[in-house]
Amino acid sequence: MMKRATIAVVLVLVVSCLWAAEATFRSIKDGDVVVSYSTGLRETAGSRDELESGDTITTGPTATAELDLFRSGRITVAPDTVLTIQDIVRDGEKATVLIVAVGSVELFFPRKTELVKTIGSQTSIATAQGTPLTVHVAADGTTRYEVPAGAADSIAFVSGSPDDLLADWKVAIGVGQGIEVAPAARPGSGDVYDAGEPTSFAEWNASRYEVMVSDPARSMGLFTRELNVYAGNIKEIEPLEQDVRDEIAEYLPKYSLIADRDGSKAAAEYYLQYITPAQDLLAGYLAEMRFNAVLALLVRRHSLATLFLEMYSSHFDSPDDEQYREFREAYDEFTT
Repeated sequence: MMKRATIAVVLVLVVSCLWAAEATFRSIKDGDVVVSYSTGLRETAGSRDELESGDTITTGPTATAELDLFRSGRITVAPDTVLTIQDIVRDGEKATVLIVAVGSVELFFPRKTELVKTIGSQTSIATAQGTPLTVHVAADGTTRYEVPAGAADSIAFVSGSPDDLLADWKVAIGVGQGIEVAPAARPGSGDVYDAGEPTSFAEWNASRYEVMVSDPARSMGLFTRELNVYAGNIKEIEPLEQDVRDEIAEYLPKYSLIADRDGSKAAAEYYLQYITPAQDLLAGYLAEMRFNAVLALLVRRHSLATLFLEMYSSHFDSPDDEQYREFREAYDEFTT
């Protein structure tokens, strides 16, 4: 299993379904929400607009958005949050992945549901069935999960990175509890805290931001390591993807031969038995490669860019500062 650590938070909704709209805007309040569609089109969102794989929404400084999720459930996106929808295929099933670069979201369920939703980040994942969850992701990638105090008697389970979805070890958080997971840290029961008072995202994110900029070289190293992981994941998938392409290329001439010799029914049976599974596997590999590429892009556009702008502006009059010089050397080496 590939080792993946994501700088952007990941919300995974594991469902078997057709490739259709993944979410619909229920409402938009107190400002504008911009949608950057996978087609390249960028426009202001409206109520009932649909979102599909590859689309990104950005809420303004005061705007909130409510989205109806496919197959029940709802998510509220707080101001100053960037969220991208991306599909992957895991174990033959489609997984709809909502990637939050930075910001805050709240997940809600109907009163009774069998559907399990999994929310994760670069540090951890949380699985919930009917459990409302609030997820905060700071500028440095630290993630907080909280089960609201008013929730029904239910439990969310938090484990390691997104690749630990089926991990045997998990930390349970119950009603009125939360857990904070730092980058590259494995959560433990000792990290659970009383979440009777909901986290103020603005205050908490500001404190994490100060930690990030106080040691820019370390932060730069963290972002670089994560980006290298994404690149490594893609390189690991590329030969597998090519093998499947070659396999399909070998099947197609035989498919044509069967169609000419034995008719369309026999050809359709052959296609369903050999080519369709290979195409499904190829779609999964391609989706996984896009997933890693999207994560890397969001890291560069948000976390890394935020750190660079802070360092550049605060050292505009002191470019020879040792800390800034070390940061620029690492940044320039990575970006050239």
